[in-house]
Amino acid sequence: MTLGDTPREFEVDTTQRTGTVNSRGGWLTNTHATEAVFVDTLAGTTATTQPAGVGHLVIKPGKSMPLQNTCAAFTFKAGGTSYLLWTKGQPT
Repeated sequence: MTLGDTPREFEVDTTQRTGTVNSRGGWLTNTHATEAVFVDTLAGTTATTQPAGVGHLVIKPGKSMPLQNTCAAFTFKAGGTSYLLWTKGQPT
């Protein structure tokens, strides 16, 4: 999936997928109430366990994280079903 300047919410499940960022930077917010999302900012294999190595982050339910300006693509998945919201600016 390609992310541009428009906010976009997308489903995250047990299948690893890749997000490409056209306009680098931005924020990822886990909008699910109970399921964590696992993200690898180096676009490698995403693990759903901790610790998972360099570039690997866990976004807990209701939390946000910034993408570095150097991140052009990231991989993501969850242990169940969750949702991520990508926005160009910091979420409020």
